[in-house]
Amino acid sequence: MARHCIWNSFDHHEETEGLMEFHLCMQNSTIGDIWEKAMPYLYPFLVQYCLVATAIIYITWSNLHSHRMKMQRFTAVSVYGKPTNQHDEVNCGGSTRGLFLGLLILVAGIIAIILFFVLAQDKDFNVHVMIGALECGIFGLSILVTIIGIVQIRKMKSKTSRKRRLSELLQRIGMLAVYVYGICNMIAGGVSMGRLPNFLLFLDGTLMVFQAFIQSLFIHQVSKKRLSPLNIDEKPGREVVIFLVFTNIVLWILESFTTQKQLRSGLQQEFYGDIAWPVITRIVLPFVIFYRFHSAVALMEAWRKSYRVKQN
Repeated sequence: MARHCIWNSFDHHEETEGLMEFHLCMQNSTIGDIWEKAMPYLYPFLVQYCLVATAIIYITWSNLHSHRMKMQRFTAVSVYGKPTNQHDEVNCGGSTRGLFLGLLILVAGIIAIILFFVLAQDKDFNVHVMIGALECGIFGLSILVTIIGIVQIRKMKSKTSRKRRLSELLQRIGMLAVYVYGICNMIAGGVSMGRLPNFLLFLDGTLMVFQAFIQSLFIHQVSKKRLSPLNIDEKPGREVVIFLVFTNIVLWILESFTTQKQLRSGLQQEFYGDIAWPVITRIVLPFVIFYRFHSAVALMEAWRKSYRVKQN
């Protein structure tokens, strides 16, 4: 028994030495250095990939039976029915202003990310204040535009469509994560409102929560709308949809590449501590980033389906 324990301890000692040698080798190589620096940014993408893969597998599984039923109906119609020449037309009409403004937001976000990484070590320039101000501006503009969109889509007709339970579930999970993350920022920033970074953090959390709420409401409503003969040319709210697609893409990029680095020296970590805040962000932040991605996809689907025009 003693010999067995000694042998096991010897094996564990060899495994530990092997792991230490591998870690030192990775630290002293270029690939290892890149891998170590990229790990904080790759972690949210790993979680998003798992969520998307799970959703695709579930949708594929749930649509197997419905696809067979559709093929049977299609065969019956093709044999006994009359062919129709109807097709759906999708164009970019009614999206010009939203597309232009969204491209401006995208350019501003790319410039901010470049400045963030270039000037990250510059003590004279506070990149965290710059990113916080940009996010507050995007949130505020998105809230204003979304309110306008909610008013505009009232002109459209309601349509009956099957419930997308998985999409709604993912949307609610993302919203919950945004609420938790935003409220945590509000608490950490509200402790000392007299300082500019704290005020921006509090404002960023407040606008983040409200923007997620009103945007999810808009997505829910516009997904159940369709054009009527009276507003085919006007296409109310379509420019709002394409603008929100761009804002969610920009926020997805910002939160993926700047928030992770900001956590290491952020006010949140000073307030919550070196253990609690990393745990919160490890759990919540990937779902916050996924919410931006999922919202952009849902809005793009609404832009394509809700504004579809049937042509004979």
